[in-house]
Amino acid sequence: MFGAWCALGGAKRMSRILSSPITLWICFAYLFVSFCVTLTWYVPQLGHVVPRRVEQWMYPIDKTDLDVLRFAHFLALAAVTVRFLPKDWPGLKSPC
Repeated sequence: MFGAWCALGGAKRMSRILSSPITLWICFAYLFVSFCVTLTWYVPQLGHVVPRRVEQWMYPIDKTDLDVLRFAHFLALAAVTVRFLPKDWPGLKSPC
């Protein structure tokens, strides 16, 4: 649904928000925090970094459904990509 909305003009309507430096910094902050949370899965000594209350709210992350945090992560990555990837980049026109 989100892809269809973007294809039907939703992305153009959001272009002012996506080009905002505030949006970019929010996306970077979200991606950094999600990276830190992911690090706690592989480095158990960092387990104290994530507050218990946040952990209880966040877990279990369900991969079968579109979780809000997964969608926010996708949106943050998409906003950063749209901001820094040129529209005429040859990789976007490659058949592979």
